[in-house]
Amino acid sequence: MKHLPLPTEPSEPDGLNPLAEAPTQERFRARHEMLHVTTRESQQMIDITAAVETACTSAHIKAGTMTVASRHTTAAIVVQENEPLLLADLDRFLRRLAPKTDHYCHNDMASRTDVPPDERPNGHSHLRALLLPTSVQLVIADGRLDLGRWQRVFLIELDGPRHRQISLQALGIGATTPAGIHLVAGSEAGAGAAS
Repeated sequence: MKHLPLPTEPSEPDGLNPLAEAPTQERFRARHEMLHVTTRESQQMIDITAAVETACTSAHIKAGTMTVASRHTTAAIVVQENEPLLLADLDRFLRRLAPKTDHYCHNDMASRTDVPPDERPNGHSHLRALLLPTSVQLVIADGRLDLGRWQRVFLIELDGPRHRQISLQALGIGATTPAGIHLVAGSEAGAGAAS
């Protein structure tokens, strides 16, 4: 019968024991939170980068991804430069592609079924939204969002003013913690390393 070393006995020439628990370990982590934004205009570009960065820091993830997703069919999430003239160009571009004054079948409330009493004639908003993403996935590196020099995260309101919800979910390898300690708070979860 072959003797296997106990975890406290060195088994390698350099004194390392592959069976011994390391003093620290990395864990897969997931954290979700909801960002609430109240818009003021019918079409508006709102820089939400600072809020996304705060959520990233709170997640305690050193390497992974952050998904930023709109929970609405007339609001989009994009990564773009926060330069006022560029944002004005984007606003004009979207308004030209789907003018509010055009005829939209979606706006014919008498012909639609199950129309909520507070429904707006917003066919133009839905068509504009078709041209934009509802979510973006960002890289987390060294515990921070890995954005380029000019990159910012925007909520684009296409049917405001409204109260909007943005889903933020961070996934990845958690910051190294002492073995056996699980950092779990709010809607956050940590999972042990695979055996």
